Amino acid sequence: MGFSYGELRDIYYKHHDNEVIKNLFFFIRACNYYYVADILEDESSRKSGKKEAAKIDPNYDGPYAKEVVTFAKNLLGDSYSELSKIAIKEEENYWNLTIEEKKDIVEYIDDNYLDINYNVLCQEIADKYGISEEHVALIEIDVDEFYTLEEENKDDYKDYYKDDNKLDDITDNDYTSPYIDYDATLEYGSGSVVIANSKNDLDNFLKSVDQGHTAAIENMVNKGLIAYVSRGTKVAIMEEKITVTKVLILEGLYEGVEAWTIREAVKEK
Repeated sequence: MGFSYGELRDIYYKHHDNEVIKNLFFFIRACNYYYVADILEDESSRKSGKKEAAKIDPNYDGPYAKEVVTFAKNLLGDSYSELSKIAIKEEENYWNLTIEEKKDIVEYIDDNYLDINYNVLCQEIADKYGISEEHVALIEIDVDEFYTLEEENKDDYKDYYKDDNKLDDITDNDYTSPYIDYDATLEYGSGSVVIANSKNDLDNFLKSVDQGHTAAIENMVNKGLIAYVSRGTKVAIMEEKITVTKVLILEGLYEGVEAWTIREAVKEK
């Protein structure tokens, strides 16, 4: 189709009301979930794939319409039309949320998650705003608005990175890059990019995101097993695997740190 998943996701976040972009994005995202489901034998990923497929408009008639709509019909069967109405409306409601409403959602979760079952809490919020539980999870882990590890938070987070099991605590004054130039930049979606201490930590993070386990994600952040770097951060590529890449961060708060990230986030020059 001419776009990688990561590139299409970038475009979708900028033009989420474009019929062609959003339907192709939902199709590729559903395929991505099914790929993860097959690799990890993870039924929750398969379920998420069906939810993404339901967002594909049955009346879509743009590029690759036959392939995209047929895919959704085959996946969802006779329930496709009804599921699509619900999913499309939830997606619309999600994009219509204001920043203040998103902050209210996060604050409500923080105030009540100890007293109310997390799944019940997410369902309550989803019902109130007309969105899905997956949307609630996305809002809670929105790194741009709620817990980005940018320079202004440096003092708050430095203590998380001081032992062998955590991302190294290396500042600009401690490290001089041996690289005159960089191989790539980190870019994924419209916000910050996740980096992990190890490939296993990255795998666990991706599973937690897929399953909406926000408490697990927060725990990984607090333990220093994952962190976030700004979009466009320059890196040197250390090791490449099929779906993940090991990089050396060349600038910013984590300059000098070797970390793992998803391969699609590594944009080579």
